[in-house]
Amino acid sequence: MGEIHLKNILSNPHVSVVAVADAIFPKAQETAASVGSHCKAYDSLSNLLKEDNTLNLQGVVITTPTAFHGQNIKEALKAGKYVMCEKPISNSLEGVDECYNLAKEKGLHLLCGFQRRYDPNFTKLKTVLDSGKVGKLLKVRSISRDNPLHVSIDYLRVSGGIIFDCSVHDIDMIRYVTGEDPESVYAIGSAFNPQIGAIPDHDQLEMVFKFPSGVIGAIDISRNAAYGYDQRIEVLTHQGSIVADNQKASTLVVGSIDGFLSEPPALSFPQRYVEAYRTEIYHFVDLVRGVEKIPRLTHKDLHNLTVIVKTAQQSLKEGIPLPIKY
Repeated sequence: MGEIHLKNILSNPHVSVVAVADAIFPKAQETAASVGSHCKAYDSLSNLLKEDNTLNLQGVVITTPTAFHGQNIKEALKAGKYVMCEKPISNSLEGVDECYNLAKEKGLHLLCGFQRRYDPNFTKLKTVLDSGKVGKLLKVRSISRDNPLHVSIDYLRVSGGIIFDCSVHDIDMIRYVTGEDPESVYAIGSAFNPQIGAIPDHDQLEMVFKFPSGVIGAIDISRNAAYGYDQRIEVLTHQGSIVADNQKASTLVVGSIDGFLSEPPALSFPQRYVEAYRTEIYHFVDLVRGVEKIPRLTHKDLHNLTVIVKTAQQSLKEGIPLPIKY
């Protein structure tokens, strides 16, 4: 993720990368050298921030392992820096609130990385739905099936589980599409991969949500889709439906006596969300510059998302629907 964000930052004419920190110091040196002679390398964010007077640093992008997010965020905020951090902010609700309350106290923006908010297909779906052209929303379904199983078993052991690590993106999207927070959730899962089952975790997951307006939300999650990275959203309304389909390398369709053959979906998330990741980091740059005033994800978004995830995890564990209490 650091490499993805770095590439997009370097493409923005309004920002300069002045330092890179990595616990694997040779990696930091290599990355800094690739940026240019003005970019310095450090073995930790703490040591980087100690030289702030010489760097003229305004913002920090954090892509460390989850266990270090809270510590890094608080270090940067206390040093007076705007912060963007990959999700999650913290594994706990208390940790989320602590980071955002500190950002508020310091008068700084804290932006959490949920790239699907910036995907042009999903934002267009939201725009069409909100226009009322297809009538009132009845149902929303988000489908996320990974290809390939791009994370290691070692990572999955510390990921917080499939709901916290994976489906939190889909939960955020159905909140975004509906404009509501769900009032109940029912989650059910299976583990077909014995290594994942031994964690214990799940590689297949279904979740159903009920919203205060009566709208029903459904989320379909799989750790593996052999045919490509499958990311879709569908909404059903009184007067029709809206579908944001998969990204493909081309729209080419070849027809023959055997039928019609089209391109598979994008290989994985770096290919699927190229534009979304760029728009996301540009949004952060504009927050630092003061061009934009409000982060697309707020403290309330992350607080409520964390509550929903915790309740969904409990539903999965108990095998029953549960009310969500904010």
